[in-house]
Amino acid sequence: MSNEETKKRLLESTVGTELKQQNYITCMCRINKNLEEDKATSQLILGTENKLLVVLDPSGMKIVNEIKLPSTPMQIIAEGLLDTDYKLTILCRDGKVYEVKNNVVRATSIK
Repeated sequence: MSNEETKKRLLESTVGTELKQQNYITCMCRINKNLEEDKATSQLILGTENKLLVVLDPSGMKIVNEIKLPSTPMQIIAEGLLDTDYKLTILCRDGKVYEVKNNVVRATSIK
């Protein structure tokens, strides 16, 4: 079978197939929702390969918020309370540290 025939077969086998985008988790942390206690309700914050921060509800079953970043996050540090005033510090693959404060993204370079 020739290379052209192989390409044609592959194309014919994939026509009509729904395209899917894989989204892998690169990092995660938790942040307390409204009380600064060890056993208080907290929510997971996930960093994804698609340059997103995803905030899940306390049950972890529903997305509450998505924050778009300029680069893929590698580490997240959360401070404060999600319902009142919080700050996320995110280290990304582009060598920059981003700060998210109440859904606003700011960048700083590390040299």
